[in-house]
Amino acid sequence: MNGIHDMGGMHGMGPVQHEKTEPVFHARWEARRFAMNLAAICA
Repeated sequence: MNGIHDMGGMHGMGPVQHEKTEPVFHARWEARRFAMNLAAICA
């Protein structure tokens, strides 16, 4: 199955490669948006 609702991903693409030095957030706005989500949930 390869459709919009498929949660399994595509077959045959190989494993996901993770960088050891990859930052948690690539841009400053991502960290701010994450903090806003946490504040909204905990409020």
